[in-house]
Order: sequence, then C-alpha cells, then structure tokens
Amino acid sequence: MTVAPVTVETVWGRDVRDAVQFSHRAYRVAPRPAARLAGPPKALRPFGTGAGTGVRLRADEWPVTAVRP
Repeated sequence: MTVAPVTVETVWGRDVRDAVQFSHRAYRVAPRPAARLAGPPKALRPFGTGAGTGVRLRADEWPVTAVRP
C-alpha cells in the first residue's frame, strides 16, 4: 500500500457569494435566514482573488493505492 500526499488548489465559486452557495450545496447545510449568512462570506473573503478567477482554497488529499496480494 502506498500513500502519496497531494496538495491542490480548488475553486469554490466565481466570487464569495457563489462560493457560499457552493458550500451550502456541497455540505447540505440547511437553509438559513439571510442574517445568519454573514459569517461564511467573511471567512471566504480572504481567499477571493479579486481578479475574476474565483474563490480558491487549498485542499490536501491523501490518495491511497493498494494491491491485493
């Protein structure tokens, strides 16, 4: 068995609003009142590129390869 850590850049949306909507769909967050949605945009704002290329976050993955003997 081998484990090879990989770090990639992921794009969560075109802008912060799009990234919040993506995270709610991806993680099946229950609908919330608009007043309770202020936290996620503040948290994602530092990851927005501002260049129209989206909200980008680093993702660490550990693919595992196994061979049946």
